Amino acid sequence: MEGQPMYMPPGKSVISYPPSNVTKSSDLVPVQCTI
Repeated sequence: MEGQPMYMPPGKSVISYPPSNVTKSSDLVPVQCTI
């Protein structure tokens, strides 16, 4: 489950991504996936 692509995996995978990528799509992708 580590080093997965950026195709909106489970909420856990999204958080695993580095802060740089998370900050980019974390505004909408993680929020929607997490909810």
